[in-house]
Amino acid sequence: MCDENLNENSSAVVPNFTVVGFGVQAVEPMGIELRLVDLADHESVSISGCLTANYNPQSNQICVKLPIVGNQCVPSPVKFPGPVQVQACYTTCGKFIPTGVRVTFRVNGTVILTKVFGLC
Repeated sequence: MCDENLNENSSAVVPNFTVVGFGVQAVEPMGIELRLVDLADHESVSISGCLTANYNPQSNQICVKLPIVGNQCVPSPVKFPGPVQVQACYTTCGKFIPTGVRVTFRVNGTVILTKVFGLC
């Protein structure tokens, strides 16, 4: 049968041939302690950017779709007479895993509101 063709050395590591090519011998596995990364002085990956938010004059709400927290609407502190283009610039916050988003809303370059969604 096929059992006699099995490799008796099951602890051997099969190399990634797409990286090292063929003809490379398997190496002994590295201990887990050598693979750990020290993250003590590192923050989480920070995601930031600017999006266009929508202002609804009937409800006086500004709505934007943000990473991490999804669609969010907030009351505008300023009542605009009609539709205006609102810019929402955001940055995620939190250690290791983003836990919230800080958003600054601007109209014509002027900050009208800063809001935190989640934990910052």
